[in-house]
Amino acid sequence: SLDRVVNAAVEYAYGGIDNISLETAVRLYLLAHNLENKGLVDACTKFLCERIEETNVSEVWSAANATKNEVLIAMCAPLVAMNWEMFATSRLFHVNTEIEGMMSLLRCPEMTKQSDVSTVVALLNWRNASSDGTTHTDRTNAFTYMLPLLGIHDTPKLITDLFVLDINIPDEWRRCLARGRKTSKEEPIVSSSMPSTSTGPKRHTSVSQERLAVFGRQSNAIHVWVYNTECSKVDV
Repeated sequence: SLDRVVNAAVEYAYGGIDNISLETAVRLYLLAHNLENKGLVDACTKFLCERIEETNVSEVWSAANATKNEVLIAMCAPLVAMNWEMFATSRLFHVNTEIEGMMSLLRCPEMTKQSDVSTVVALLNWRNASSDGTTHTDRTNAFTYMLPLLGIHDTPKLITDLFVLDINIPDEWRRCLARGRKTSKEEPIVSSSMPSTSTGPKRHTSVSQERLAVFGRQSNAIHVWVYNTECSKVDV
């Protein structure tokens, strides 16, 4: 079978997979994946997991994301998180990182050391580096599932910082931030609350009118988006 031919070729050329370089192992892994040779894929995965380090994690990370290999992604993620400043500005990293890879990365404890702004900006660059329209849409929508992993504690400050830095985020992300602010803490969505009251013979009710204002620039003009407690836009 083709599997036996490939395995025999590896044995003949390299004297066994344990004797090859990491660069060759990555190429062999990708070949095995394309040929659907599970035995060789598993062997290469084990080989790579035992040899991942800071100097080669970028190459392994790209291969792991291209093949959606959860084992390799999980092994690489902590090292990527430890070197986040380098990866966060790498277009190649953004292009090659799939949604599953980014989710795994955001779960790393090391990522909690990053500022809210730097993480959101990196996610924006990752989304903008999409290779096609479908990927762009998928990455935009994925923010909904990533937001709980970001651990944002001060949404109004994040929004203000993004505005000051002239960084526009997608409208879908604004709604996600509004929903996240509403559900993450038992406190008002925004800085101002305007209760309206109605009285009856023996009861007094208060209806919350909290709002979340989000600022941004579009077409050289400043825009303000205001969301109510249901995260629907309301008039300014």
